[in-house]
Amino acid sequence: MAVFLHHTPKWMRKVYPGCIWQVDTDNKDIYLTFDDGPIPEVTPWVVDLLEKYHIKATFFLVGDNIKKHPEVFRLLVDNGHLVANHTYYHKNGFQLTDQEYYEEINLCKQEMLKNGYDDNLLFRPPHGRIKPKQIKEISAMGYDLVLWSLLSGDFSPSLTADVILKKLKKHLQPGTIAVFHDSLKAESLMKATLEPFIEYCIEKDYQFKLIKSVR
Repeated sequence: MAVFLHHTPKWMRKVYPGCIWQVDTDNKDIYLTFDDGPIPEVTPWVVDLLEKYHIKATFFLVGDNIKKHPEVFRLLVDNGHLVANHTYYHKNGFQLTDQEYYEEINLCKQEMLKNGYDDNLLFRPPHGRIKPKQIKEISAMGYDLVLWSLLSGDFSPSLTADVILKKLKKHLQPGTIAVFHDSLKAESLMKATLEPFIEYCIEKDYQFKLIKSVR
């Protein structure tokens, strides 16, 4: 089995103060997010599925992928989805100097600007790995750091679609920030679990919201 937690416990959230893990609400709202795109093999499929259910989502994008696939980036923007910063090369904050990490964020921002999109100042650290000092500095740069309360695990070959759906349904709650991945690595499990999870949320009267609405 995968060695990660599908649901982020409260004690873990305290390790990284200043980050948005979940939205504080009693309403049945869910914030659907996707990491690691945009890529032509997967992202358009996600866009089509979300359009089927009239859902808008937040996509945390890798700058190098924006550079390689600007047409897929524009597809997200033109369809009303929110696009946000996920560094330029999907780098682990633990493995870079602080200055190298900030440059990764700036490079991704510049790639968005080159493609006609003004950075909305939302940032998600790749792998969720970031130093407390980096959190403070990135916040000072004007970014809201968005993590998650519900991790699908669609990237893990040790999981099955049934296990993922069981965990997602079990831990769904008002204000959930849920993460899927529009990447080649996650493609199979993401495609097998996303639509059933969306239908479950609708069945339970959840409303899909954009992260920007919490700011």
